[in-house]
Amino acid sequence: MAAPLYRSHHPRSNFRSYFISLQSPRTPSMTNGAVDPPDPFMVLVDAFIPIIDEVSALIVENGGPSHPPFWGHIPFPPSVSPKERAAAQQRAVAEGLLRYRRELEWPAEDILRERRASNPSAVRKLVAFGGWEAALYLAILDGIEPHLEIPHPPGVASLVLSVSAGARDTFNQFPSGASIAGADHNIIAMYAGPYRPTFPPPGFYLVYDSLANSLAAVLPLPPSSASQFTHRGVGAGTAVLRHDPPSEYVLAELLYHRTSSTQATLFTWCSSGAVAGQWINKEVVLPFPLPSDPAYIFCADVVFALGDNSICWVDLLKGILICDKVMDDPKFRFISLPKGYSRSWHPEQGRGRPRDFSSMCSVRGDTVRFVHMNPASDIDDLITLTTWTLCISNSVWKKGGSFRIIDVWADPTYEELKLPKKVPRCPILSLLDEEDGVVYLTVAENNCQYVFSVDVERRMVVSGNRLPPEGRQFSRIMAVEVTMHLNKRRSRTGGEHLVPLK
Repeated sequence: MAAPLYRSHHPRSNFRSYFISLQSPRTPSMTNGAVDPPDPFMVLVDAFIPIIDEVSALIVENGGPSHPPFWGHIPFPPSVSPKERAAAQQRAVAEGLLRYRRELEWPAEDILRERRASNPSAVRKLVAFGGWEAALYLAILDGIEPHLEIPHPPGVASLVLSVSAGARDTFNQFPSGASIAGADHNIIAMYAGPYRPTFPPPGFYLVYDSLANSLAAVLPLPPSSASQFTHRGVGAGTAVLRHDPPSEYVLAELLYHRTSSTQATLFTWCSSGAVAGQWINKEVVLPFPLPSDPAYIFCADVVFALGDNSICWVDLLKGILICDKVMDDPKFRFISLPKGYSRSWHPEQGRGRPRDFSSMCSVRGDTVRFVHMNPASDIDDLITLTTWTLCISNSVWKKGGSFRIIDVWADPTYEELKLPKKVPRCPILSLLDEEDGVVYLTVAENNCQYVFSVDVERRMVVSGNRLPPEGRQFSRIMAVEVTMHLNKRRSRTGGEHLVPLK
């Protein structure tokens, strides 16, 4: 008998963040003549971003192949030389591709172009820089439509990019697609393509604002300022700091100097202001080496904003690297993990996968939460989930609740999903004040993934959910607190049809 999709025995399973914002959105209130934004809510989202080729989708919708057919081997008489055979084969492939484009892709592109003309995108497309690059990126943005697909909690949402027109040719160069690089409230930054700091393009940044319903392009770091020969990454991804709500933000990349773990360069990109539309780099000094472990090499697993002027890079084996006054005069300081949780690692042995058993996030201004699955022994039954809270202003950790994994297995919600007693992975802390102590866990079984929300303080499972079997295996799940824009327009539709390629 198949496991049920969803089980909950806890009144908090239908949490306010989902039902108020999605099922029964409140009527917008008026403040000084302006409409207040809707309430924020939290979603779990996969860091991998699927790319939907609208041209191929339209062809398939009408019975055609999504890719040019393979014409196979062409028979040749023995008298034809290998060189002539190769040339003839190349001509046949080129003619087949041209036929596919002429009979299917070009008509599909015409249909999509007419749809965009009659039903323009509701998403604002933005660039904050000028020159020839602005026109190039605006043409790419015109062919991108972001969609945040949100399931019933605690399911995993997906940020999907539908591409057509100029964006289609661009993303066809990116087999790796796109991924979420970082987020802060309604601001979600993405790596488009294989680009990463210190690695050269192709690729760039995209920034989606779920409240303003806008999509902005951000240039990659200038190769002349940062390359694999001059810098190396600190880890994690891009820091996103929403410094002036609701929609003004800063992107930040922190890179070690190639030959140093103390000297680094902080790159920032502002969405507005006197320095908007360009990467500003500042040389900074990091508080390393650590007096307690001089040989330790800090490697960030998580990065998040703290308040409206600070950023935290977190090494889940060691502690928090905090940058205050990011936009003005950046200063760095370090706070260790709670006593007994700090660990060392040797470069030759690797760090393992710290995110499999711990995580960290910020809540309520200068407060940070930390969760750790600590094996008390080699026996899985004794593994314990423990939460901690840190007040940044006094650097004092306060221990929260603990919940044994064996008690998770004994909970009715877990039992009714008919799962074996497997140790969960990748704990994710809730970002909501009203869910203090709630942690999300994932369990994989028989090519299926399950997500559980656990109230560590009350020592009970809040809810459990089997992710749809037709869905993909999620690469990296993260929590994002978003605010959706009002009056979202429906996606483009049309009834045009194509004649399949014979």
